[in-house]
Amino acid sequence: MRRPESRFPLFRKRIPQDVLPKLQGRTLTIQVGDTSVPCRITEKTREIKVSLRTAEPGEAKERQADISAQLERQWRAIRNGPQRLTQKQVVSLAGEIYGLVVDRYEDDPETPERWDAVIEGNRLAKEGRWPIHIGSTDAQIRNAYEHTFGPLADLVLSRRGLEIDDDSRDRLLRRTGDLLDRAAERLKRNAEGDYSPDEVRKGFPSWTSAAPKRAAPAANTQARVSLQKLLDDWWTEAKALGLSGATRESYSHAVGKFRKHLKHDDAARVTPEDVIAFKDARLKEVNPRTGKVVSPKTVKDSDLAGLKTVFGWGVRNRRIETNPAEGVTVKLPRAARKRSKSFSDEEARLILDLSLAYRPGRRERPTLAAAKRWVPWLCAYTGARVGEMVQLRKQDVRRDAGGWYIRITPDAGWVKDKDMRDVPLHPHLIEQGFIEFVEGAPDDRLFVTPDKVGDITASWRTTKTRLAEFARKVVPDPDVQPNHAWRHRFVTEGRRVGVPERVLHEITGHAPSNVGEAYGEVPMSTMREGVERFPGYWQYYSVSA
Repeated sequence: MRRPESRFPLFRKRIPQDVLPKLQGRTLTIQVGDTSVPCRITEKTREIKVSLRTAEPGEAKERQADISAQLERQWRAIRNGPQRLTQKQVVSLAGEIYGLVVDRYEDDPETPERWDAVIEGNRLAKEGRWPIHIGSTDAQIRNAYEHTFGPLADLVLSRRGLEIDDDSRDRLLRRTGDLLDRAAERLKRNAEGDYSPDEVRKGFPSWTSAAPKRAAPAANTQARVSLQKLLDDWWTEAKALGLSGATRESYSHAVGKFRKHLKHDDAARVTPEDVIAFKDARLKEVNPRTGKVVSPKTVKDSDLAGLKTVFGWGVRNRRIETNPAEGVTVKLPRAARKRSKSFSDEEARLILDLSLAYRPGRRERPTLAAAKRWVPWLCAYTGARVGEMVQLRKQDVRRDAGGWYIRITPDAGWVKDKDMRDVPLHPHLIEQGFIEFVEGAPDDRLFVTPDKVGDITASWRTTKTRLAEFARKVVPDPDVQPNHAWRHRFVTEGRRVGVPERVLHEITGHAPSNVGEAYGEVPMSTMREGVERFPGYWQYYSVSA
């Protein structure tokens, strides 16, 4: 649900009546993206409420589905009653906690003294003297272990959807305490500059969800579930909810790569170890078109996001029991910013000059040639996303009493926030002959070619890629995005010439910066006045002319 006081939507889910009494007094740890959020259940609690911590609609939907799946596993575990963990399972879960802590801090571990203090705090907890320095009775020791190590144990138990008995929890907390000492020692060495291989991790067994049984009857074996069928059924529902074809293509690519890696198509057989192995393999894979290794961001935001979404849908719809991709991620380093995100004056001139003088190749599709000629100029004068311009139709170029404008609408294809907006055309675009081009275009789509069933997804993606390659001919700098830099430059130039921020937001389709800005509308006449403040790339035009 939306909240007027925040741009982040709120997740809400009622706690089932049969589960509620068993939860009171406990704290559930919920994974929201890369953040762990504790939720304390009191006598007055009737529902789980947690911020989704993102304003991006697609990401919010994925997080909503993921949190819902986490809670459903928790409810199921509570209903089934606590289970006893084997020694191997205890060590496996404690190893996960060790990995979470080391992965969180190893890049920037601060000072060795910090980890000396952690080791000392762990020692006091084990003696029952933390967080308060009094006696060391058995009850006080248990409370100290619970206070110090319990939240991390709750995190991995929530991820696994586990409800464990008191003896298992006691053994898990004690093993966690021992391993967190070793984690602190590891991080202390990191702080001193020692990043030698981590030998401790090699001793952790992989998680198995149940204690070994002598003979599991065939009736208890989950039926085969086709990965491809799971993907197709997910898309049937996702399409009805308005997800874009680009999302389908991205996730289909991820599932296809995963099936090829697995060498089978049975979703019920997939384990977290399979997903981790796939992730590791993808991080070593070379893209045959670029000759470069697949980026960690692609693996995280495309491959793993697709698997998590499709498997999560399978869990919620009772196709499979668990989501094997949950909790598997790639830790992305913060990219060093080496330059402005906008094109410089010279870079803008080079691209626009190249675009203005472009002549199509012998066998080049007319729509692609038109895209190279017009889309860079459209982006320069509208601040729109390249994908929004690439999917333009004739009917999206319109005129009112004040002049010409473009309608950017989900009806044409992909729009990030799914909101229609109108953007005035700069006079220089009209002077160059853009309106004559639109009126003379042979098909409704200006820059893409639909396939036999009318779908533009493949052509849309290809055209965006070709436009990026086109810009790279004259702007090879890898630290600037060849398509998206126009969007940054438009906002920068708008501020320079004094266009109000609210008007810039309306033109570019950015979310309002506060609740007040979301009220009312910016009239077309006001936007047109703002666009006309841009001095235009007249000097570039005259150079090429």
